[in-house]
Amino acid sequence: MKYVDGKLFITWQDVDYFSLEIAYAARKENIEEVVGISRGGLIPGVIISNALDVPFSSFVWQTRDGELKEPSKVFGYNDAKYLIVDDMIDSGKTMLDIMSLAPKAKKAVIFNKREDIVLDIVGQELYNVEEWCVFPWETE
Repeated sequence: MKYVDGKLFITWQDVDYFSLEIAYAARKENIEEVVGISRGGLIPGVIISNALDVPFSSFVWQTRDGELKEPSKVFGYNDAKYLIVDDMIDSGKTMLDIMSLAPKAKKAVIFNKREDIVLDIVGQELYNVEEWCVFPWETE
């Protein structure tokens, strides 16, 4: 990770490292399927599912880039055997919605900027980071 022009740029190595850290922590959770939140949770979700050797699926839940949501799919993952993955908690809106629809599912993010949102697994806490985070699959 490096700061440039008021932004925090996340590298592919960061994504891989923290995704594998999440997978390592998830081994004791008896996860049977990893579920990525489209779009940010897709790449880390696939990395984690491969590391755990379990199936991967996804659903759409976009709050920043339009209001595309699949609540019925989310509700279908309301079981502790599922690990729902996203790239980051920033405002927290997406994960709070998911937590209300699938409270029994395990949840994980690579980075959490919100101290008040507690998840099952977090790759790294960024509680004092106010800068915009740019992932390697994004444009600035």
